[in-house]
Formats: sequence, structure tokens, C-alpha cells
Amino acid sequence: MAAAKSTSNRGLPAPPITTFEGWHTYASEPELKKPNVPTPAEWATMSAATQRKSKKERQIWHSGFPPVKIAAQVRIIRSAARLAILNYRAPPGARLGVAIDGLGTLGKSTTMMVLGRRYEQAVRKGLGLGPSDNLDENIFIPVVYVTITTGTTIKRFNELVVDYYAIPDPKKKTSRMTATNARV
Repeated sequence: MAAAKSTSNRGLPAPPITTFEGWHTYASEPELKKPNVPTPAEWATMSAATQRKSKKERQIWHSGFPPVKIAAQVRIIRSAARLAILNYRAPPGARLGVAIDGLGTLGKSTTMMVLGRRYEQAVRKGLGLGPSDNLDENIFIPVVYVTITTGTTIKRFNELVVDYYAIPDPKKKTSRMTATNARV
């Protein structure tokens, strides 16, 4: 799973992606564009400073390498994106969701992160919001990124959503109270 990168000018690491601030940092960053790779002849004619700049651009590209697009990922993203559009226009109430199951290291989290980032950027663009506009607590936030493990209950899932938004929760949690807070 990709980690949120630092966007602070102090070089401090960004918060974890499973927090509101961490997801905002991740979703606000544009996908990296592949740098031009000079041919050996072009490299030979470059100054030392230009060569260092080219190396740095390629290192940045490789360190933030986007996921390899495989057929399964493309199908999942296409299907989930269609579902998200249908759900976005649906009336309030229960809506369809997406669950991806499989062995570890197959790209499930990465696929959902890519989908979530693209979806959030599309919603922001459609609403005329810039990257920093969703830090206002009154702005619609289309994506909540939480990590769940095998056997997670609905109560635990709701607690993760409440924790994501840093909503104060009473010490004794009941399913009803947690679900009520998750809807806030």
C-alpha cells in the first residue's frame, strides 16, 4: 500500500492515509507524469546540472511509481466507478457497495486507493472545489479510507469511520450510538 507523501515545506511526514488529513494529502496530489528519458546521445550532450535534474526527476517518478495497470484492476475500477456514479445520484438510503476479496499482495488496497483518488478528484472538479477546499468540515467528503481486517463487525466498521473523522465518541459505545455518530 502506498504511503501518504509529505506536502509540508518542513519535510514532516504526512498523517496516515487512514485519517482525514492523510487521505486529503494523498487525494490532492496529482498522479505523477513519466519524465522524458534522454537517449544516450542526448545524455552525453547534457551539462552535469541537467543530468542531476534528470536523475532526480526519474527517482521521484520511480519512488512514487503508479500501479501497473492489469486487466483485473481495470475491470474493478471500471465497475466500481459505474457503481459510484449510480450511488452518487441515488436517493438517500441503502446503496450498493464494493468488496474486493483475495490473497495478500494482489493489489486490492492499491486498486481502491487509485479508484478513491480519481473519484474524489472528479467530485471535487464537478463541484468546483480546489485541493484545499475539503479541509473545511462543512464540505462534502466523498471518500473515507479505512482498513478492515477479516471478521470486522458492522460496529467496528462504524467505529473506524467515526475515528477517521475524529468525531468524539462516548466512552461506552453501543452499536446504535456508533452508527448514529457515523452518520453525523
